Amino acid sequence: MKKYIVLILAMALSLVFVAASLATTGEEPISLRKTSVFSKENVPGPVKYLGDAPGESKLIERGHGDAPPQISHLIDANMTIDLKRNGCTECHEKRKAKQKKSPPMPDSHYTDYSKKKPRVMRKYNQGRYMCTQCHVLQSDAKPLVGSTFKGTRFERK
Repeated sequence: MKKYIVLILAMALSLVFVAASLATTGEEPISLRKTSVFSKENVPGPVKYLGDAPGESKLIERGHGDAPPQISHLIDANMTIDLKRNGCTECHEKRKAKQKKSPPMPDSHYTDYSKKKPRVMRKYNQGRYMCTQCHVLQSDAKPLVGSTFKGTRFERK
């Protein structure tokens, strides 16, 4: 008897979830553009990336202390990141950074956090290989939504 009651309750609950999901999907767009994602209206235009050549640009102040540094220079074809090569490491790997006069990758990029006890390595952690996953270029793009965020000043040690 208990099995039948549990089965009926499970079926009733799943019916409620299905009904709720059907009620929320309509013609109302779910996007920042306020139109269908397939519409060609209000499509953001192309953006121009800002910055000088590597070595000639100034560092950009961080929005807050834990924010990754922003890429202050343009990225050209020589700085590609693919399976065989990471162009960022040509200048920012610790052993090359001083000679190239560029900011070195921090210790966290040379630490393997996948084990219980973090392990410092000689070569940078492959989990940090895709630099542009966290570090972004600057552009002249207009914000899609407003923001009142105010960062705190980041002091370098």
